[in-house]
Amino acid sequence: MSLPYNKEFIPRARELRNNMTPQENKLWYGVLRNSLLRFQRQKVLGQYIADFYCHKAKLVIEVDGKQHNTKDAREYDHMRTKVFESMGLRALRFTNQEIDGNLAQVRAKINQILRIPERAKEDIMPTIFQKPKGLTNAPLHYCPGCTHGIVHRLVAEALDSQGLTGRTIGVAPVGCAVFAYNYFNCDMIQAAHGRAPAVATGLKRANPESIVFTYQGDGDLAAIGTAETVQSAVRGENITIVFINNAIYGMTGGQMAPTTLPGQVTQTSPYGRDIAQAGMPIKVCEMLATLEMPAYIERVSVDCVKNVRAAGKAIAKAFRYQAEGKGFSFIEVVSNCPTNWGMSPEQSLEWIREHMLDYYRLGVYRDKFAEKVEVSA
Repeated sequence: MSLPYNKEFIPRARELRNNMTPQENKLWYGVLRNSLLRFQRQKVLGQYIADFYCHKAKLVIEVDGKQHNTKDAREYDHMRTKVFESMGLRALRFTNQEIDGNLAQVRAKINQILRIPERAKEDIMPTIFQKPKGLTNAPLHYCPGCTHGIVHRLVAEALDSQGLTGRTIGVAPVGCAVFAYNYFNCDMIQAAHGRAPAVATGLKRANPESIVFTYQGDGDLAAIGTAETVQSAVRGENITIVFINNAIYGMTGGQMAPTTLPGQVTQTSPYGRDIAQAGMPIKVCEMLATLEMPAYIERVSVDCVKNVRAAGKAIAKAFRYQAEGKGFSFIEVVSNCPTNWGMSPEQSLEWIREHMLDYYRLGVYRDKFAEKVEVSA
């Protein structure tokens, strides 16, 4: 039997659904979205819009911000609850502080009301693959086929597997990954364009027990940020840099980057990169490997399963070296940009193999603590 509702409230409910508060997002993505019983967001019930509603359990869940602390607000909430109860529903309320402070306890209370044992989901549907704890539940904003998401996962897995996530500080760049602070489940700082290694240096020196990493694209790291990159390597700062090389400026619309290949067409090189005018693409790993202080430098790719696995091992090793105090570590990830390359995701991965990997050779360019260094032929 359907419950009465005011159709005029539907547009407002849709607006609220698209603009949930941080605590509503946390409760939705952290608990309710994956519940065994289906919940709806911003559901119109009678003359009200409930934050969350489960039809099968006849349960309404409301999230109360600080504006609910006044006498008038409490009376209004009490009236709402009475109306929901008159419709045969149970109303459950949580404050922002409860959701931010102890989400596990909130989940347990909801499951108790739903009569779902804490491990019921695992008993019914064994977990064989899941998102790393080092990533938040925020949906990624990247273009379809972009490999940023793969590298994000590899970074999170590397931190999780070594128990480092809780003491990690990441530095977000300016570029396609500018919103990285929304995706990594660790402390994050936004740096000015190209300055991430300088920010990371300050963070590490002020917090030597923390794991500090930067996540940067080729425009951010190899153009405006070249000096910061080189000087942090010269000093052997005990930080980790994850460098995404997709041979183009992504966020700004596909201009030629320092890593754009000879003859490669971009928005600012419509006839292809002319090396007589723009010079040859910079090879960052090779350049940094000429310095004395870096501990570990490796170039990897994420164009196929084999290379994704190798990239994961390299990133994990870089963080392990930092945790052990061995010094500067640098991982370059040869990546794609389907949108600005004007290709399908599949075509862009093939283009990496056919063009980029001939110029940007995969391999270890520096490992002070290994017996030998190997670069692919």
